[in-house]
Amino acid sequence: MTDKLTQDFDPVNYAYSRADEPHTFNYLVNPIISLCRTLNVKKVLDLGCGNGALCGILSNEGYEAVGCDPSESGIRIARETYPHIKFIQVVLVIVLTFCKVNNLI
Repeated sequence: MTDKLTQDFDPVNYAYSRADEPHTFNYLVNPIISLCRTLNVKKVLDLGCGNGALCGILSNEGYEAVGCDPSESGIRIARETYPHIKFIQVVLVIVLTFCKVNNLI
């Protein structure tokens, strides 16, 4: 049985109204940056980037960030706030299905 929240969720039309960092930043940003340093990565793909706040921080830290999210308003705000970063509006399940079918993951 599908619960009501999952059934009514529309991944493209959920809305962002600001470019503020979400509350999760208090406990996620430092571990993510630490992991990037440990792995010596140069590029980061943020799946579910929302309004782009994490991509903005990663870019400021010297990483090449790309953000993907299904939310039209989230991507719009991200592009306006961080015009130097690439943001793509996409429903991730489509991308992941493509990758799985083509043995990319």
